[in-house]
Parts: sequence; C-alpha cells; structure tokens
Amino acid sequence: MTEKDVQKIIRNCEPGSLAYQILVPNVFLYEWESDMIGVSVEDMIVEFEIKCSRFDYLAEAKKLKKRQAFERLAEPEKLPNMFYYVFSDDMDIDEEIPEYAGLIVIEKRSNNLQRYTKIVKRAPVLHNSPIKPEQWKELAIKIYHKL
Repeated sequence: MTEKDVQKIIRNCEPGSLAYQILVPNVFLYEWESDMIGVSVEDMIVEFEIKCSRFDYLAEAKKLKKRQAFERLAEPEKLPNMFYYVFSDDMDIDEEIPEYAGLIVIEKRSNNLQRYTKIVKRAPVLHNSPIKPEQWKELAIKIYHKL
C-alpha cells in the first residue's frame, strides 16, 4: 500500500470521527511537509503522518525539529490541533506511539477488497485554537497551485 492509497482511504473514511471541510495531501502548512492535513467542521486542524513501513516510522524519530516542536508544545500556533500516525494493518510496530500523537490503522474488511480506518489511539488535543484566516488563505493558495 502506498502513501497515495492511504490518502485516498483517509479521504473516503473521515478518520477520527470528525467531519472534514477539506483534506489536503502533501502540503507545507508548518515547518515540515504534512502527508495530509484535514480541517474539521469545528475549524480544527488534524495532521496525518502516513507510514508505509517500519523503516519509515523509525526514520521519523530522526526529524528532531518536528519531534521537539510536538514534545515542547511551546508554540501551539505552529502545530496542528491533533496529530495522527497512520499505519497499514500489516505493519509490525512495537515502538510506543508518542504521547502527543494518535494512531489510526488501515484495516481490511472481511471481503479483503475494501479498507477502512480504525482509531487505535485517539490523538490528544494539543491546543484549542481554530485555524486562522491566514492559514485558510495559505491552504487555498497551495491547493490552487496543485491544481
């Protein structure tokens, strides 16, 4: 399963039991590229970090700037409201998910053709500030350029 496959599943499943106004793949809204950003109907930003292999997940720990930003929570306006790792169900991850993150697993239905999202660990709310108008504008401009 590729990152694009997972992005499509996320778009079709509304993970996290939130309804999204918009879901944007591969976008820089913060100081790093997000695999997918969602803005809920409550104007909360949810970031989805898609991991397609164990190696990919372990490499995430080397991104010090990003990890430190989440661990310190010193500047919440520079972070999403919630952050999820997204794994496929065939990944074997023994490492503990960081406190600041939730975990969504992509699972197969019994017919083995359809896939769905299952929240294994709900992401904590990192801050309650809704998306700012300038962030909406930035997302709109980036979507425009993608099209």
